[in-house]
Amino acid sequence: MMFADLVDLEDLRRGLLGLGVALPPGGSPEQLAAAVRAALPVEGLDDLLAALGADGVTPHPDVRRAVALIRMT
Repeated sequence: MMFADLVDLEDLRRGLLGLGVALPPGGSPEQLAAAVRAALPVEGLDDLLAALGADGVTPHPDVRRAVALIRMT
């Protein structure tokens, strides 16, 4: 049996904080994306975003929204 790894907004938040991005507490996908865009360039961001699309990883819809907004830059 295969189990997917669900990535929620809090997981994304922890990953971004680990990269040194200053984030608003309890931010929406739009607020997280805006904070990331304001902090660009962010070393390790491409790797973090790639990991969210890895096999066996299921991003929550809020995470997909935040990632889409981050990639719009």
